[in-house]
Amino acid sequence: MAATPASMIQMAWPMDSRVKRLNRNQPTERSGYIYVDRITNAMGAIWRRTPNDDYGFDGEIELVKNGEVSGHIIKVQVKSGVSYFGGRTSTSFDFVATEADMRYWVSSNVPVILLVYDPSKDLGYWKPVKHYLAAFPECHDTRRIKFSLRSDKFTRDSLLDVCEVAIPDEAERTEFLIDQIRETLHVNLLSVVSVPSLLYACDLSARRLAEQEDASHLGSVFEFNRYLAFRDPRQALPSIRHFLDLSTIREVPFPDYFLDGATRNAVIRRFNDALDQYASGLGLRVKYRGNFYFPPAPGGLERSVAWSPMRRASALRKVAYPYYGKKTGKLAFWVHHSCRVAFQEVGGEIFLRLVPGYVFTTDGEQPVAASDAGGLSTSRKSKDRNYQVLNHLFFWAWFLSTGQGTITIPVDASEVVIMASFVQGAARFGIPADGKSLIEIIESEHEVDWAELEAEASQSGEGEDE
Repeated sequence: MAATPASMIQMAWPMDSRVKRLNRNQPTERSGYIYVDRITNAMGAIWRRTPNDDYGFDGEIELVKNGEVSGHIIKVQVKSGVSYFGGRTSTSFDFVATEADMRYWVSSNVPVILLVYDPSKDLGYWKPVKHYLAAFPECHDTRRIKFSLRSDKFTRDSLLDVCEVAIPDEAERTEFLIDQIRETLHVNLLSVVSVPSLLYACDLSARRLAEQEDASHLGSVFEFNRYLAFRDPRQALPSIRHFLDLSTIREVPFPDYFLDGATRNAVIRRFNDALDQYASGLGLRVKYRGNFYFPPAPGGLERSVAWSPMRRASALRKVAYPYYGKKTGKLAFWVHHSCRVAFQEVGGEIFLRLVPGYVFTTDGEQPVAASDAGGLSTSRKSKDRNYQVLNHLFFWAWFLSTGQGTITIPVDASEVVIMASFVQGAARFGIPADGKSLIEIIESEHEVDWAELEAEASQSGEGEDE
């Protein structure tokens, strides 16, 4: 029998059968698993792949506390590839699940998350799919699960939400996360980024002062019997220059004038004087130094301010308005939004401190009695939550900067420039699920129900209408 030529053997067998080939989908699938492993590791948790990936879940995440496994486990289904991003828009996409997958997820006796991975962007998106299907039963018919490209990203910052899925009990979850939560804290301080470069000091002429019976008109440029201001005394008004001994002029540069206690205090007083003038120019009333409030609109009408926080659509805020008692229907008092504003040194740096509050008047003009004002203010502030206080602070920073991002206050022949964004920092503590985004804070309701306060006052025998 003649031997079969090798070329004929090659023709008899298909080309693909000569070598073993990998499943072309495996690299994409593995990239999804690698992504989950990387993010889970960044969270400080453990990712375990399922050994047999032909069926069932692709793996599980176990939470870790103080380097020890916790027993809090979530099963994970990973879907990798751009083909899973259906109906994609600039903000969302739809994942279409199979009926078999949905039945499997729902029947599981442990929490399940679905993670959809986009290898082209190296980004993953996740849903606690059992919770989602319970909240949106219509998905059982459409099999479409909607993802947000912004809020559903799976990153190390998803730890709190992952813990919420794995540990439903809030008290247990808080205890588990007590040393893992990072919370952004906002301080009611605005950074001063530019101050006058030179402070001028000059002695007074004792002879000319002795000749003048009344020097009260000279103003606040005089501190401790010397001229201290940010204007060259040779360019001062003649009425002031007349009392100066110009041969004693000294220039004190920044930051030296902050290092000496006497000049530092004088400088901050100059800044605060300029701040009062600046606030008056914005239409605010100065109750006393550094305490400003909104007066009624012309004609004694309530005043509102349209503001545009963070470049969002304009929001209307009532800042001076009458309150009529629900029991009597009579005018009880006027509420005026106010703010105590002052320059303050902290750690060798200068900041502008804002403390929002309220001023109360009987008719929009006359202050209420001091005893009544204290009670009203305490009652009102007791209803403010942290996010409402921060809402007020954002508003005041916006108003004082006239929406420009910086507050520029003229002082003598120079100016002080302040950033209209609050100092913030990260704290190694916090409360799970207690965070609000800046957008939520800005859009939150900043007022409480005065009728509620009135009812409380009535129950305690302190009716504010009487």
